[in-house]
Amino acid sequence: MTRFLKRRLGVFYTADNGNDGIAAFKKYRPDVVITDIRMPVMGGLEMAKAIKAIDKNAPIIVTTAHNETDFLLRAIETGIDKYVLKPIDPDVLIEAIYKSAAVLLQHI
Repeated sequence: MTRFLKRRLGVFYTADNGNDGIAAFKKYRPDVVITDIRMPVMGGLEMAKAIKAIDKNAPIIVTTAHNETDFLLRAIETGIDKYVLKPIDPDVLIEAIYKSAAVLLQHI
């Protein structure tokens, strides 16, 4: 997925866990954040909450294999912009990225 996104988006940063994700967000300020709900050290929703505390307008897309209402409700409460289920359809993910970036432009 990383290679697929790099080919289509150009600049692309990765992090191995939620703590590294927050550090990368602070350093690079990406236009859109994509995370999985389940990550080592700190989960994606916790990371998203910390990023939203830094920048409430940061677009965040969550990917997950879980189609449970609890995860979806927590994602909504956190301010997640898009929720993409696994297995990930690349076209669905790219569309979510473009839509999230468009929303970001409205806040600038």
